[in-house]
Parts: sequence; C-alpha cells; structure tokens
Amino acid sequence: MTPRQALHPLCRRAGSLLCLSGLASLAWGTTPDPAQLIAQSWSLYRSGVQTEVEQIRVRVERPQRQAELKSLLRWTRFSSEGDKVRVQFTEPALDKGLGLLVLRQSKGGSTGAQMWLRMPSWPQARRLSGDRESRYFGGTDLTFEDNRQLLGEAVADFDYQMLSAEPNGWRIEARPKPGVLSGYGKRVIQLTPALAVERIEYHDTQGRLLKVQRHPQLQLDGSGRWRPLQVVIENLQEDRRTVIEIGQRQFDPATGPSRFNPEDLGND
Repeated sequence: MTPRQALHPLCRRAGSLLCLSGLASLAWGTTPDPAQLIAQSWSLYRSGVQTEVEQIRVRVERPQRQAELKSLLRWTRFSSEGDKVRVQFTEPALDKGLGLLVLRQSKGGSTGAQMWLRMPSWPQARRLSGDRESRYFGGTDLTFEDNRQLLGEAVADFDYQMLSAEPNGWRIEARPKPGVLSGYGKRVIQLTPALAVERIEYHDTQGRLLKVQRHPQLQLDGSGRWRPLQVVIENLQEDRRTVIEIGQRQFDPATGPSRFNPEDLGND
C-alpha cells in the first residue's frame, strides 16, 4: 500500500495539508497534534460556506414538567474580515423578539468577540459584558459562550491534550489558557474519523462534570463539511435536557449585512 492509499478517504477528497499531516500520522503509528485536529475539524465545518440560515426547533425537558417548545432562526456568516452569528427566537410568544448577535474579528479569539443581546421588552440591543457569558441563553442549556462557539473554536485560546487516539476517532481535552475568560474548567471533545465533533463533555471550573452534548445525527458532504442535524444536551447539574433539531438549512442565501447589525436585532 502506498502512503497515498494509506490516507483516510477524507484526506484524499479534501487534499488538505493539515489533514494529510494529522490523519495520516495515525497510519504510521504516531499521535497527531490535537490542536491541529481541532483546527482542521472547524476548517471543514466552514468549508465552502459564506452565509448559512437555519430554522431550528428546541425542546427543553425537566422532570415532572411539561416540555417547553421553542422555535428560532439562526444566521451565520464566515469571512476573512470576521465571523458573525445571529440567533432570533420566533416562538413562543414570550420569547418572540429575543435575539443574540456575536461578532468576532478575524483571528481575534474570544477576546476579539462582541456580544449583543436584545430582550423582547428592551427598546434596543445591549452589549454584553464578559462576566455574563457563562449564563444560559433563552431558557436552554446553551450558554452565551456556547453560542460564540458556533463560529468555531478559537484554537489559540486553549491548551489541548490527546486523551485517546483510536480507529473510531479522538478524545481531546481543551482547557482555557490563563487569561482566557470561560465558564468551563475544561471540555472533552470527541471527534469522529472524519473530524466531525460527535460529543462534548463540559466540566465546571471546579472540575465537576456539568453537561454532555451529543450529535446523534451528523451529516457530511463530499468535501468533508459536517453539520449536526440534531443536538442533545444533558445538563447534569441543572437536571435539564435540551434537544435541538434543524428543520431546514440553507447555504449562501441572499442575506443582507443588516441581519448582523445590532440595531436590527429583535426585528423579524
């Protein structure tokens, strides 16, 4: 078998130098660099995408209580100048108009990100301070920090350690570097052989397991780009479960720049 034939099929399709050096290293009995694997995973996530629009259904479950049903729209834009994500709730009536906007400068990491929140009762959006990023957003098990992560991993913000490297994927520990603001002491990220994020375990700053996020339905296209069709978050400390389902997803729709303007936040 030649070195080219020994490569993972994803590497043969994508032709990425990072993929060649990361995935192929397993074939020769060495452990790939975990930071490179995480970076390549999010590079594949962004592959070929400029703007993305998703229609999302959310179900929040608590023991002995009726499930809360929510609907929202999410717009994401990736560019060399910076990345943006906007979340806008449309249902139920009490949440209608609730919106969040995250703007992150290119190579700015978490320190270069700005967050804007619009509550239904507020006349305009307000800029969030960093100490609020660990709070939960919209009654779900996603924090403001988690919504920032929708733009991808700021690899320079974390120290990574390979926990296991197996044929069925990798388990990688991510700890925030000193000075990086995070509500988590560490995360344990499970990657599939195709470098899609399959599972994340979140630990609080005391080292206790806080919640587990799973992607039971993953979609991959021919370029290696991956997307979860469903996200399930089990919040062990809050005794709560959030199920997120993507009803419809469109890539590169005609979305104007005003969608990512704080002054537009809250408008349907």
